[in-house]
Amino acid sequence: MEGGGSERQMALLVRNLDRSRFAPELYLQHRSGPHLASIPHDIPIHSFDAEASKNWIHWPGRIRQQQIRHLRKVIAHNQYDLVFDRALHMTQLTGPATTGLNVARISTVVASPSDDFEFYEKRFRWLKRKLLARAYQQADRVLAVSQSIAREMQSYFHVPEQRIQVLYSAIDQEQISAAVNEPIADYADVENVELRVLCIGRITDVKRQQDVYDAAKFLIHEKQRRIQVDFVGDGPLKSNLEQQTNRDGLQQFIRFHGFRSNPFPFYRHTDLLCLASLCEGLPNVIMEAMYLGVPVLASDCSSGPRELLGDQSYGTLVPTKNPPAIAAAILDRIEHPKPWLDRAQQAQEVATQRHQLSNWLMKIESLFDEVVQRRNNR
Repeated sequence: MEGGGSERQMALLVRNLDRSRFAPELYLQHRSGPHLASIPHDIPIHSFDAEASKNWIHWPGRIRQQQIRHLRKVIAHNQYDLVFDRALHMTQLTGPATTGLNVARISTVVASPSDDFEFYEKRFRWLKRKLLARAYQQADRVLAVSQSIAREMQSYFHVPEQRIQVLYSAIDQEQISAAVNEPIADYADVENVELRVLCIGRITDVKRQQDVYDAAKFLIHEKQRRIQVDFVGDGPLKSNLEQQTNRDGLQQFIRFHGFRSNPFPFYRHTDLLCLASLCEGLPNVIMEAMYLGVPVLASDCSSGPRELLGDQSYGTLVPTKNPPAIAAAILDRIEHPKPWLDRAQQAQEVATQRHQLSNWLMKIESLFDEVVQRRNNR
């Protein structure tokens, strides 16, 4: 339950399922991460790392087979009606773990299938792709968080169209509205700042915070613009980016705030949300910015931002891996603010309607009932 959007969505679901109809339990590979604190105490949590046996002999696939056996044992022992997973690496386990068991299964796809697979699977790709395709094809239903992901599931993993259902993710609008007004300790704007830019997410190669940094560095050093960038999130590249900031003498303009369980007050202190990812599904940070009326600048990766932003009706897109394009867009946000603010206002209206938690819960709970009932009638 690390600090990613998929984990946040799973926590949101577990907290808000109708407990008079559903008795959720949580299965994790590792019982760790900041989102664990948001799971209600009465929800059982099973984890592979807490119960797996130790073995000093290593061979390819050993840990995966252990995980499958362990998950299958948990499913069989507890006699679940439904297994629901929300990540590619978990579908790799739930598919074979449920084979032959009388349990319904829904697998959720939260990012471009080809991008997700290519970025995160480095070994035995041909075999893993074959096994993963089988897992998706055998699921009772595949839930896609966007139309573009649904189309790609048909072409990349050959999942029949009738097995796929699109359901946009939700945000807890009441929670966000309450949390956005909390103070941020030791926060202060850069003196005479022209534009405040916010980046929220794990600092990794895939999220490409380096591109935002390079764009800001160019504007500050070469164009003498007073740009403030706030990075919120941890990750493997955070220390490298901090060191680069120190070497370039940009500590005054570029700040690192680490992971925050409540990132929403940062939206109140920004003029632009920037997301430069190579790969996305349906980014929570864009939905949140839209709901809070913050202008959005995002990379036009293969899925997610373009669909959320309505082909730039509600925000601005730039090519991936392109710091000059990011810099040009930031400069345009400074010099021509009205179109950006007009789009942000339209985005706020769309997000308020499209990403309501109550509607999302109603649809996903109905899907759970439908899939379980169909399985029981076989």
